[in-house]
Amino acid sequence: MAGAATAFLAAGLAITACSGSSGGDSAPLNIDERWTGICQEPLPPGQGVPSAERFRTAGEGLAEMDQLLESEDLNGAGSVFFSQVHDLTHDIDGALRGADPAMASELCAIIGQMESDFAFGGEAESMKALANRARELMREASSLLGYSE
Repeated sequence: MAGAATAFLAAGLAITACSGSSGGDSAPLNIDERWTGICQEPLPPGQGVPSAERFRTAGEGLAEMDQLLESEDLNGAGSVFFSQVHDLTHDIDGALRGADPAMASELCAIIGQMESDFAFGGEAESMKALANRARELMREASSLLGYSE
């Protein structure tokens, strides 16, 4: 993530988890409370154009990440995250903030935390919960923004 999020990462801040909830029987989300403040502001726009295909690819990537994290393959999961998921968040943030600001902020915080976890060695189980919640939010965002197939 660029801007404030990059400064956050560059500072090398330790990841201090606070509890969140993704509902149901899911594991609690471990999101550093600083992401809440960072994600109150819009993300810098991405270079891509959102499409139903990109949402499908991101959803497939998040499902693949779930499997990779199950086997604790953080390198493989990170590769999928940065190639299939991360950039779409920047590309949809402006429109999503207009449609559902709370959802946009939550998705930003989850993606930001995942980025931090990949950079600083997060726990696979915690990252799995984040990926599952991101997948739910991406599905909801796709529908809300009119990209569902």
